[in-house]
Amino acid sequence: MVRRCIAFTRTNMFVGVYCGPQPRERCVSRRAVVSAAAAVAVGTVLGPETVCARRANTQAEYDDASTKYDALDDGPAAQALQFPQMRAVLLARAKGRVLELGVGTGLNLPYYAFGTGHVTNLTGADLSQGMLAQAAMRARALGLNADGKVEFVQADATDMSPVIGSNSFDTIVETFALCVMSDPGAVLREAHRIIRKSDDSRLLILDHTRSSWPLLGTYQDITEPAVTRLSKQCRWNLRIPDLLRENGWSIVAIQSALAGTVVTIEARPSL
Repeated sequence: MVRRCIAFTRTNMFVGVYCGPQPRERCVSRRAVVSAAAAVAVGTVLGPETVCARRANTQAEYDDASTKYDALDDGPAAQALQFPQMRAVLLARAKGRVLELGVGTGLNLPYYAFGTGHVTNLTGADLSQGMLAQAAMRARALGLNADGKVEFVQADATDMSPVIGSNSFDTIVETFALCVMSDPGAVLREAHRIIRKSDDSRLLILDHTRSSWPLLGTYQDITEPAVTRLSKQCRWNLRIPDLLRENGWSIVAIQSALAGTVVTIEARPSL
């Protein structure tokens, strides 16, 4: 079986493509196999078909929503909560070769500074072809990639080994994407594999997290199922700092907003 690919001509945007042979069982990442083993241990069988079906469903859902997704992620509510300002402050720290996980429709693209001492190359990765198409159009409208420094790849963030090698990037960015990913721990471990191991490398995160305020945190836990259903599977009570520490990252700087339900983090790979 051949994995579905995405490709744009250089006239539109340059996009990295993986279109190699894809055996049926390879649809499940190495980390998914571990998750499956854990599921079996508690009496739940999570077979390859289930994992593949879930990934396909997620991709289809975001493909369908791609043309109207900005209304959710960058609409009046996001503007009122000052999410654009938070993105701008975070992305000012991006330097060198940058990978953005869950690039979506490219909402972060206007906030990257390119040039010496800033971003030299940017790769946006997403599972959804529809999202990548929107990101490519946004990049073109912004006049990016005139010199081929911006590219997009279709990839599963839990296992990007078919398209991205180890120690490949100086900065990895994630904004409001980890909360919708089915295995955020696997995503963070994969990011650890991909990032260059040095004192200058960094993981930049802006995402929902469980508030440290006891009553609010409890409210998030209680309402999580309903919020997840209504917000494209966003789990707003993930414990992001704990997930980072458990999966190979050291937190350098952290700042909370909105009563601790949103967090901005700079982390480095634990060596």
